[in-house]
Amino acid sequence: MIGSMPTPRAPDWKGDPDLRSLFLGWWDSLEGRRGDRHELERARRLDDVFRSAGFYRLKAILEKGGPWVLYDRPLAMVAGVAAVIRADLDHATFGALLSSLGVGFNEVRRLDRLQDDDRLYRTFRGLVVRAGRRAPVAQVADTLYWWRPRSPNREFFYDFFRHEEAEVQ
Repeated sequence: MIGSMPTPRAPDWKGDPDLRSLFLGWWDSLEGRRGDRHELERARRLDDVFRSAGFYRLKAILEKGGPWVLYDRPLAMVAGVAAVIRADLDHATFGALLSSLGVGFNEVRRLDRLQDDDRLYRTFRGLVVRAGRRAPVAQVADTLYWWRPRSPNREFFYDFFRHEEAEVQ
């Protein structure tokens, strides 16, 4: 039907080239928008992210660019954590990266038990900092955005434990 609205769909941060392009464009733009980046970097809680212009700019870019169904709390986590990442390791997985850095099994397993979004947000930010602020941006966004609905986050744990196993052999 001509003129019909596209059907809203769940965001696929890694697999949807349109969403990925818009999101990575926003992330790249943080380099030139240092105020947005610093505001998001200082956001210790999700409420702080909701007070930042960078979050609303991301939301507006994504809403204008596609028919995605976006939820504010997971999107705020994505914005706040992405702002901490300085280098995109596009072909890595976050689980394997953490495993290679020596993040322990129990620490990773505790992630799945976190019930508080603020703690999950702060924990992911801390893990990115431990990774030297280098991480696969789109993969981190996908993992964090879908953390609760996919609990346990099997893809994340699979990447982590598969790398652990490879290290032992």
